[in-house]
Amino acid sequence: MKSDQDIERLLRGETPGAVELENFQKIRDFLRSNPGSAVDEIALGTGVDERIILRLINSGKLLKR
Repeated sequence: MKSDQDIERLLRGETPGAVELENFQKIRDFLRSNPGSAVDEIALGTGVDERIILRLINSGKLLKR
């Protein structure tokens, strides 16, 4: 299920790849300031859904430490 933010981005013509990159960058920046944060903390601090964070971890784009 797409979030309202995802639908708005699609309506503005942003590609899914651009949305994923934006989410990744938000998470990366948050983790640089808050290393060792749990998934729920990352979601709260970035506004990125926990499922998206877990998908990035499972795909190998984010590494757990």
